[in-house]
Amino acid sequence: MELWGRSAILKFGRYGTSYEVTIDTDKEFEGRKVIPQIEFDIKKSTADKNLATISIKNLAERSRNVATMTVADKGKMYIEFYAGYGGVNYLMFAGDVDSSSTHWNGREWSTDFSAIDGLVASKVKYNKSHAPKTDIKSIIADALSNIKDKVKDIIVDVKSEVTQNGVTLTGATSLVMEKLAAMLPNQNLQFTIQDGVAYVKPVTTPIDKNNIPKISKHSGLIGSPKKIKEGIVFTSLIQFGLSPGRAIELESVSDEFNGVYIIQKTSAKGSTRGRDWYIECEAKLTTDFVVVNTDGSSTRGSTTPRVTF
Repeated sequence: MELWGRSAILKFGRYGTSYEVTIDTDKEFEGRKVIPQIEFDIKKSTADKNLATISIKNLAERSRNVATMTVADKGKMYIEFYAGYGGVNYLMFAGDVDSSSTHWNGREWSTDFSAIDGLVASKVKYNKSHAPKTDIKSIIADALSNIKDKVKDIIVDVKSEVTQNGVTLTGATSLVMEKLAAMLPNQNLQFTIQDGVAYVKPVTTPIDKNNIPKISKHSGLIGSPKKIKEGIVFTSLIQFGLSPGRAIELESVSDEFNGVYIIQKTSAKGSTRGRDWYIECEAKLTTDFVVVNTDGSSTRGSTTPRVTF
């Protein structure tokens, strides 16, 4: 795997409109290939809402106007960010813009976004009664349909179980999903929203068990993993598959840490023109499935002087 030649794609726009700004560092702009300065700090978890701060320098006036938000605009703008190498980019974050601002620092424009993934699940209420002998899996699907205008839903390895009594559920969708998971204690279910997709699955089942990358010193692993109370922490160059709920196969210098892990938390930082371009992951060991490895590849990128986008 060739992990050099940083590239990124940033998209943002308003829900329900055709106004979208797309900045792709691997595309030519005015006859030249350019890499704008994009900085990001993204924190994600299976247990909490994912948060991102993303900054880009020297957007053109029209793009800055699209990015301008008022209090009334909150929740009406989306953002997607991809990062990788040589035009092979991986989705790092997708969610709602919580706030954005543009300022002139004396020599260039800086547009800053603060975004949240999964906010809709804590805002949209679910209120419905279900008769006795109802399949709880069908209730889960119905509760997820409550937020389908903002997120996709995927139910993974959830087994059907029938309620003995009638069930009335009311409250924020996220709380309702927690109650439903508690009704199936033997399945040890987890509800998490990752990059605009809502997943309901057993804690030990990865989001995509057919696409599990191998992380080693030959494929981006930085230094050695460290033990923590509930697993390990490791740092890698940014690459495919490093997202909460996904699994990785770790091959470290010390055999002590080798195995398959499910990622619980990530903290990614980077700058297209700076030093940082890495992701720190907290992960738990699992032995519940067979690994099917994937292979990623990329080509060298390049940088040129600053322009506006």
